[in-house]
Amino acid sequence: MHSIVVLVRHGVSFPYRKGEQAVPGPSLSGEGKKQARMTAQYLREYAYHAVFTSTMRRAQETAKEINVFHRKRIRIVSEFAEYDDAIFEECGRKYKEDDTCLFLERRVRASQRAFREILATHEGKRILIVAHGNVLRGIVGILLGFPVRRIPDFNFFPCSITSFSLAGEKVSGIYHVNSVDHYRKTVAFRDRFDKGMV
Repeated sequence: MHSIVVLVRHGVSFPYRKGEQAVPGPSLSGEGKKQARMTAQYLREYAYHAVFTSTMRRAQETAKEINVFHRKRIRIVSEFAEYDDAIFEECGRKYKEDDTCLFLERRVRASQRAFREILATHEGKRILIVAHGNVLRGIVGILLGFPVRRIPDFNFFPCSITSFSLAGEKVSGIYHVNSVDHYRKTVAFRDRFDKGMV
């Protein structure tokens, strides 16, 4: 039984203001809202069984915009909150064992565990996850078989779509990778899927 997982990075957000807390963080900017609306339009006819996002405002706002056409309960997953990319960059290159690197590695592993739990409880379903670049990098990394500190650089564009077909945790198909085709008003995702274009 195959599951379809669609990963969407949140849209562009306002920068953090001085003293602003990391969580929930800033909202989507005007450009980010536009990106979220175009993503929603592209995914409008593709039915999801479950929608997940993080505790952070920019991801929740993106998920809400996409969900306008689906009206599913959006489930908040605290483990999908953004984390620093030092785990992949500085800690990964030097394989440092300091407290910062160990903390960040635990964050990555927690988001990967949360993703595995979602897969296990939604086998054969269509799942939408709206999260952050480094969280998506960790998820894609495990799907491709990389250890945490050796996950290559994936620079996810705002509101980009990455989608997979999975048999358990094994990738059986890749349909989108960091795609922003929907900014170009291409055919809807379901049409591409049904016609074998993905």
